[in-house]
Amino acid sequence: MKVRDFIKIYGAIMLFHLAVVYRGDEGQMLWLSKPLIVGTLLFFTFSKIREGKAFLMPLIPALVFSLFGDVALMFQQSPAFLIGMGAFALAHISYGYWYLKQGSGLKWQAFIIALLLSLGAMYLLLQLVVLPVELSIPIYAYFGLLSLHFILSAMAWQAQKISIWPLLGIALFIFSDWWIAWSKFGGGLDEHWHNRFIIMLTYGLAQGLILLGIIAKED
Repeated sequence: MKVRDFIKIYGAIMLFHLAVVYRGDEGQMLWLSKPLIVGTLLFFTFSKIREGKAFLMPLIPALVFSLFGDVALMFQQSPAFLIGMGAFALAHISYGYWYLKQGSGLKWQAFIIALLLSLGAMYLLLQLVVLPVELSIPIYAYFGLLSLHFILSAMAWQAQKISIWPLLGIALFIFSDWWIAWSKFGGGLDEHWHNRFIIMLTYGLAQGLILLGIIAKED
């Protein structure tokens, strides 16, 4: 299946999940639709590997950890947030490993710009929220890995190893996670449907742009 054909399927799944979020459904439809987002990307990646695109293999752990993180964050118990964040941290490490394998080298312009943008996002967040003491170290560590993913993606783009789409994807990933932190610890919007809508829209676009952008360049 070509990327352009898969995008139609992925878009339909995204619309389905966003409709569930809009309706405020916390039952079976939510548990079905949310895992489908990354689950579908995982299935498509496997199909491409079977077609001979072995360079995609390191992305499988990234998608598996993302799927696990999505499911973990659906639980309301307090450990679920840390478990989900840990799973996504491993996903970003896996993405980072894939970028390192591309051999982009150190691109100072991309490195400095991406680093400054990441630090700016973190600084702005800290002006708007007060992080719980017990979560501050895990959140800082996670943001460090998220920023590393962004930096590696920016350097790969400057080296013309990837298209612009994966870079835009990780930028949206940062925005989505930034919004989660702001709404959970500073904005008081955690339970509002429109807040979840923004988070899932940007998250779904982020995962899709990262993966499909990588595949499309070689498809």
